[in-house]
Amino acid sequence: MRKWRFGKPTGPGFGIASTYYLTVLSPEPFWPAPVSLANPDGASGAVVGFAVPVKTGHLATDGDRKVLGQPMQRGIYAVASKDRKTVLRMMLMSKEEAGFEPEVFVRNAEAMNYPPDMVVSIRATWSIAQFTFESHDPDVYPSLDFLLAACERLASVVGGVVADPISRRYRRPGSLFVAPRADDRVDAREHVAVYSSIDGTGISYFTLGLQKFGMPEFELSELGFEDNLRATSVLVAMAQTVLVAGPTREGQAFAGFTLQSGGFDRSRWDGIPVLEMRPPATKTVAEALGEWPF
Repeated sequence: MRKWRFGKPTGPGFGIASTYYLTVLSPEPFWPAPVSLANPDGASGAVVGFAVPVKTGHLATDGDRKVLGQPMQRGIYAVASKDRKTVLRMMLMSKEEAGFEPEVFVRNAEAMNYPPDMVVSIRATWSIAQFTFESHDPDVYPSLDFLLAACERLASVVGGVVADPISRRYRRPGSLFVAPRADDRVDAREHVAVYSSIDGTGISYFTLGLQKFGMPEFELSELGFEDNLRATSVLVAMAQTVLVAGPTREGQAFAGFTLQSGGFDRSRWDGIPVLEMRPPATKTVAEALGEWPF
């Protein structure tokens, strides 16, 4: 994967937005015990860390061991990494409380993008676990891994699906982490997706997911169906670059493009910052893309 560097990184240069959340859709009315989700030794495949009801007020191993060994109930739990640098808020609720209607998804054309057995699983959703960040590691990357690991573990135990509303996608446990990664610390494909939409000037290709880190999404416009692979590759590479080297800014030039304020389709981007990748005045977007080897 090609990565463009905008300067020497001095650290992540970004944090995790409070709006970043993932949900586990469970076909079961009951949840496993906290220790099966997270425990200090990672025993029996659990995540290394702690999972406790918020009402206990404890994130340490001296908590109520009886409660930690019993099935989790509707309510709020804290799931923390062993070093306590990452704390997730996990809210367990029914699908009705969450406002999730499986049949709406099933009837949507988007369901055609998933295999039939996965659609059946989503349709069978009974309960939902919503994960958000209470605090995260200053290095960011360990916290991202912890979130994915916790969601993957819980989804695996209940036989469910992980939903990523911001990136508009559903994933099975075992597919949240990309292997091999583009970078040991993070792979953009784990948090960012690329989509396309037909508009008045052709097809626009755009990312969804960078807003999770307080960064603008990227957009390429005025392209055709034949540009799908190349445009997707460029946008994934751009997302990977900012997740390693830090945020970009309007007016920055690289790779034959200049970043300009975008997101003029308000039905898609209302309230979401976007940077559009524009070619020189003498070239079309497709021509600028064509100059890059893939």
